[in-house]
Amino acid sequence: MVAVAPPQLPAAGSPLRARLASDIRHGTGYSGEMVRHPLAKRRNTTASGPEQKNVHPAAELVIDEDRCRAELWDTIDGERTFIGFIGYALEDRGGIPVTRLMHTIINERFGRQGYARCLVTLLLDRLIAEDRRFTSECSYIDHYLKRYPEYRKNQAVS
Repeated sequence: MVAVAPPQLPAAGSPLRARLASDIRHGTGYSGEMVRHPLAKRRNTTASGPEQKNVHPAAELVIDEDRCRAELWDTIDGERTFIGFIGYALEDRGGIPVTRLMHTIINERFGRQGYARCLVTLLLDRLIAEDRRFTSECSYIDHYLKRYPEYRKNQAVS
């Protein structure tokens, strides 16, 4: 493996650095086209195609109806472990039952390991299998739906 030095930024206070910072904040290049920051994470891809949505196939979705949350559990070091949850509320919109997804919470210990994506994938797959409509108030789920638009077919109109 060859070590590569990180890109050097222009001097602090220079007009070029200010322009670069603005471009990074707004995601645009000098001509206004959308660009990716050189240090931004790339999606994991394989030779066979796009990234795997659920990188934790042994994880289990448990619906806790009393607490109105969908919980994610996984086996960590041989023990069944609570990973996180999505809070939800059941609503009726014109006679159609709708699940309002309010927030996604993952235990800090398991952050940045694909568990939030796993939880959202398992829950949306279940809602689709049960032919249920959903809406979202959660920024993580909204981002997920942009990344995986195939789930929007069951999204209720707000």
